[in-house]
Amino acid sequence: MDTTGDAPNPDSSAAAAPAVSAVSAVDVRRALLGQLLEAGGPVPIEVLVGHLAAAFGHDVASPKRASDILRYQMRLGRVRRVARGTYEAEPRAMSRSMIWRCINWRRERVRQDQRRMHDLRARPSRTSTPERDAGPVVGVRSG
Repeated sequence: MDTTGDAPNPDSSAAAAPAVSAVSAVDVRRALLGQLLEAGGPVPIEVLVGHLAAAFGHDVASPKRASDILRYQMRLGRVRRVARGTYEAEPRAMSRSMIWRCINWRRERVRQDQRRMHDLRARPSRTSTPERDAGPVVGVRSG
């Protein structure tokens, strides 16, 4: 069997890309920071990835993605690296509202989804009106 063809490999990371992009990066960041804040001390990356896998699934929870997010948060001063693969939150560098959103990220996500659904229902439909969709009235004579 020739394996040098151009057929895509279904096990490749490119095939898993759409599932990863479906999850908001903000939710992943909030989940990581929330876990660090709740722990109140140093947390190994393996534990953080395990919590991400439980919350979002294994396709989202990669150690590389978690370490990239934490590395960026370190540059902002919100996270401190204690040892290789072990991180700790710096709550003094975060606003109270950010801390609340990170600790309560599930509740905030539900609230935003509800707000989005409310906004969608409140918008009037421009493509369809009852008069236009009813069609001609049958059996009624004018005049």
